[in-house]
Amino acid sequence: MQTFRHNQNQHRPRPRHGMSMLLVLISLMTATIVTVAYLSSRDNSALIGENVTETAKARWAANSGIDLAIATLQTEGALLNLPASGQLLQNYVISGGTLDVSLVDQLTGLPPTADSIYLVLTSTARVGPIEQTTRGQVEILPKPQTKLNLDLAEFAVFAADHLSMEDDSIVTRWPESPLSQLGQTISIGTQSTDTGRVRLRHRSASVDTEIYHRSGSDGVISNSSDHDVRQRGLDDTIPMPNSPPPDTGPAEAGGSSPGVIVFGSSGSISESRSFGGIQVQQNTGRLHISGDTTVLVENHLELMPRSGIEIAGNVTLVVKGNVKLNPESWIELIGSDSTLTMFVGGDYSQESAYVGNFRAAKNIRDTTGHADWYDIKRLNIFSIDDDVTDPLQWELSGNSLVKGSIYAPSSEIVLTDTSALYGRVASHRLLARLASSIYYDHALDSRHGYNYPGSLLFDEDGRIRQEVQDVEQLSTGLVQDLVDALGTTTDAVTGIIGRLLGFGGSSGTASTSSSTSDPTPRTVPVRYAIVAHGYDVSTWEISP
Repeated sequence: MQTFRHNQNQHRPRPRHGMSMLLVLISLMTATIVTVAYLSSRDNSALIGENVTETAKARWAANSGIDLAIATLQTEGALLNLPASGQLLQNYVISGGTLDVSLVDQLTGLPPTADSIYLVLTSTARVGPIEQTTRGQVEILPKPQTKLNLDLAEFAVFAADHLSMEDDSIVTRWPESPLSQLGQTISIGTQSTDTGRVRLRHRSASVDTEIYHRSGSDGVISNSSDHDVRQRGLDDTIPMPNSPPPDTGPAEAGGSSPGVIVFGSSGSISESRSFGGIQVQQNTGRLHISGDTTVLVENHLELMPRSGIEIAGNVTLVVKGNVKLNPESWIELIGSDSTLTMFVGGDYSQESAYVGNFRAAKNIRDTTGHADWYDIKRLNIFSIDDDVTDPLQWELSGNSLVKGSIYAPSSEIVLTDTSALYGRVASHRLLARLASSIYYDHALDSRHGYNYPGSLLFDEDGRIRQEVQDVEQLSTGLVQDLVDALGTTTDAVTGIIGRLLGFGGSSGTASTSSSTSDPTPRTVPVRYAIVAHGYDVSTWEISP
């Protein structure tokens, strides 16, 4: 019998001498690279350390520039003494480097004036080749008991008698406003004390809102929406004076055109005058109003579909009858300085039409909240409140858009469909329904109104002054009487009405000190927040 013996070594793999040599070579190469990198780092370690030190110095200096600027702004008259360029410090030597500090009015993008409230503060420090920038937002707070605002512009919505929000309607901040990122609370006000006169229903939303009403009338608010609202009770009912009376004198003295005048493609008005009625022709109709002009319309104003009015100047438009804007019609401010003050004595109807600043494309009406920002204090619409027994009927329907301020104590205003108001609205009644929107711009709030307890509107006990409650109309004479009764000056009257009536002025005073050795008193309250270090964080998500 043949016996087979198993060879235990016959299946053992043979050593791969080539692979072993390759691993050795890779290890040697890796060690060589690491060694070379280490030796190279030792060569520039001094330079790296110097850059780190200079960067720290530059950042410290930039932060110190913010502190220096805040300390300056806390002194009286700091903005009055600021150079016209807005440059607070230039090539200021600090921490072994130089420092530049500049201020810009956040609303205008220009150097601040004595009346600026919201500022962008930029501090740039240079130490050797290193440059660091720190950016902050500054709010100069009002000093208590110094000013007052009577036009209720601190409220996104003020409804004297009744406010109703239904369906998918919304009140929120205007996202494109320079002040929206501050996240300030939206104020809503009412005079009513009856149960359920402020109603928030269905899917409506009043975002980050505080509602002001008279104390003891908590039942005035009926909220069945998904959004909570805060309440603020005041000891007194907030007054809502009648609109200012329109000054029609220049128009009446400038000549009259009776009957309805139809303006075509080249219509223009360049001097004050009055008309029986105005109609702007369909499709091609264009009416250009320029100069410091008052236009009086004794009856009605109508813009036919796809027609428009261009405002190029400081224009006052007084319509004693109805105003009707048909689909695709528009009223636009041309240029950056034009203003429109419109008075309406009858009903106001706007269907898929536009009122605001200039648009290159006349078919675009952005009612989503992202329309471009401009200073909406330039466009104001008032009701004419004389001899009004029943509320005037004002309506924005379709895809209408208004970018301005509406003050209409005699009107019942309806916002419906996808219409939007950028600005604020004050009226007798307000109904917002379907997908309509109100986007509030906090630039309208002078911080001297009823949502600021330190306003001159209130006495030392926190009550609304009787002299304020006695103002029945926002007229020059009655406001002057209020100023005299309070023993203050016309500079104390701020806001839209203050400017319209010729009140208000510089709030700054020259900086003074009792001794050159004494520190300058820092009596101006200032609030600020640093928003960027070294790099503008708002550009991180912007494509190159």
